Amino acid sequence: MKTKKVEYEILRCISILLVIYAHTSYRGFELYTISGTSGLNYSVSLLMAGLCKMCIPLFFMISGGFLLHRNEPLSVVLKKRVLKIFLTLIIFSVIQYFYRACRDFYPEPGIHHFFQLLWQDGSSIPYWYLYAHLSLMLMLPFLRPMVQGMSD
Repeated sequence: MKTKKVEYEILRCISILLVIYAHTSYRGFELYTISGTSGLNYSVSLLMAGLCKMCIPLFFMISGGFLLHRNEPLSVVLKKRVLKIFLTLIIFSVIQYFYRACRDFYPEPGIHHFFQLLWQDGSSIPYWYLYAHLSLMLMLPFLRPMVQGMSD
């Protein structure tokens, strides 16, 4: 039976809570931008907004802590990790594209336009994390030998 590392689980919980708070918009995360906000609300909101900036790098560090010490061949990394992220990115990009096309966001929607948008601009700004995670997974086979050669 695998034992979970408690420190990673605590970091993961903190990171999840920070991501949730980062998506509260003007009700919390961006409350400091509203004029007339009380001093306490302003201070807490500004402090939390600063702390929330570490949530995505924290997820990347947790992934590195789990994945950099594994000995997986390139084929396993490509099939197990890269393909899963890539398919998730494509599926949700298609959903986002159809939603925007139905709302007349694009003047001439189509398959060519979708792939052009996906390649040039990304399908949607919220998916930047998937692009970044995909690039880290592609670099994993090159980073592993360096990390495994380091001493603790």
